[in-house]
Amino acid sequence: MAPLVGAMFAFGHPISCAGASPMNTHVLLTTVGADRPGIVEDIAGWVATHGGNIEESRMAQLAGEFATIILVAGEGALAERLDDTRVAFEESARLNVFLRTVSARDIAAAAEPQLRYALHATSLDHSGIVHQVAGLLRTHGINVVSAETRRMSAPFSGAPVFVLDMAIDVPSSLPVARLRARLAEFGERENIDVTLTAE
Repeated sequence: MAPLVGAMFAFGHPISCAGASPMNTHVLLTTVGADRPGIVEDIAGWVATHGGNIEESRMAQLAGEFATIILVAGEGALAERLDDTRVAFEESARLNVFLRTVSARDIAAAAEPQLRYALHATSLDHSGIVHQVAGLLRTHGINVVSAETRRMSAPFSGAPVFVLDMAIDVPSSLPVARLRARLAEFGERENIDVTLTAE
């Protein structure tokens, strides 16, 4: 399976169904396991069996492992149904599964309008590139929506080149011209080629 996104881990919080709407429960579902054919079908089948509907997802294969992060919606005690059958599903599907309920407040906050941009950065490979770029974005209150990284060989020289692609949400209060200027300064200082395009 081809990689779709590169970073997607930081879950494993306990399930809590308190305050969930009886008709509109959302659960964040994360899985990790050795890559094999049929993983997506197994996960989708488990979710559907317990009345869940997949609304959004990110999936990637990295170093022989396949990881997913999926937003599931359903009615009533969806989180409880998934949690009650989680261990059995982990054993049958050979996956590690983490669940976390998502509040209506979180859903509403995520839906607030932002300016979506694509950031593309390339540089001769060295440590700290993602940290440097992410740090600059953070100082401007910019949220990273998704990110993918890869290494490739430069034409002719064969030198290792690091490539970073991000989807970012820029606050509407931040002038994009100012952001572009800061990225240009940063790129010149750190010898990283950075481009920003509207999506």
